[in-house]
Amino acid sequence: MNRTTERLYPFVIGIAAGTAWYLLKIEFPQGKADTILSSTLTFGAILTGFIATAKTILMSLKGSRLFRTLVSSGYIKDLVSFLRDSIITSLLFCIASFVGFFIGVHSCYFGAIWIGLAAMSLSAFWRVIGAFLTILAMDT
Repeated sequence: MNRTTERLYPFVIGIAAGTAWYLLKIEFPQGKADTILSSTLTFGAILTGFIATAKTILMSLKGSRLFRTLVSSGYIKDLVSFLRDSIITSLLFCIASFVGFFIGVHSCYFGAIWIGLAAMSLSAFWRVIGAFLTILAMDT
């Protein structure tokens, strides 16, 4: 996958998911909205915590041979950007789930934003996991 595609695909997937939700007029299941929002709020918080931990691990690598290799390859800026995007999209997903408790989920706009952020945060998380697995393979 080229760098441009790698940078953009979480956002494209999120926009596509939100657009599909809106165009297909999908609604939350009746009577299940609170359970869904509560579960996704927890899930988003777990994703955020995991990515924050991954960022801490990356910071602890400073000075190592692996970190110098990442810096010299120019990939470190992309990796930091991926971590930032993942934390931000996961936090936004948590916020959207939290806000849904107060404004309700009956608006098609809310559902489109919520599912778009869900898809975006999962895609950004997947991207970070892929990058970290590649880094682990470099050091072995």
